[in-house]
Amino acid sequence: MRHPIRIAATNPFTGPTSWPAATNTSVEGVASWYGPGFHGHRTSSGAVYDQEDLTAASVLFPLGTRLLVTNLANNRDVEVTINDHGPYVKGRQIDLSRKAARVLGVIGPGTAHVRMEVLATPPAAPRSASATSSRSVRFPIPLTHGASSNGSPPPIPTCRCRPLLLAQISTIAFGWAPL
Repeated sequence: MRHPIRIAATNPFTGPTSWPAATNTSVEGVASWYGPGFHGHRTSSGAVYDQEDLTAASVLFPLGTRLLVTNLANNRDVEVTINDHGPYVKGRQIDLSRKAARVLGVIGPGTAHVRMEVLATPPAAPRSASATSSRSVRFPIPLTHGASSNGSPPPIPTCRCRPLLLAQISTIAFGWAPL
């Protein structure tokens, strides 16, 4: 039997294991933007990234969340949809598409202090006990020791390697062969 393991919230590739409240949530943080190097590539949501769409990447919110992002320096705002994970730079909370960054006035400075307000969250997918979460890792061996579900002991791992001669082991380990 395989056992799913949940990845810790600190893993930048999966995002947090608990998300902010559904709506009426406001979070402040630093925004940056990304564009040319990722244009035309697939995002974490599976969509093809278009730098001229009003989208963003964040690990604070689940994919599909609609946000109102406001640049606190000039009060410009834009509505974006989270379709990717990121940013992967310490101290930044959201990566905007090039178009969203242009609307907010972030292109020149590169970063800006913003407020992110949740407008809508994606519907929660139904989960069953047998369904695998997108943030689960499956290991090929059981992580628990002891009897299996049918009462028999777990199999003993075997090595199907070719045995090495003492001379080969000494040469590999010590760089010399016995006389």
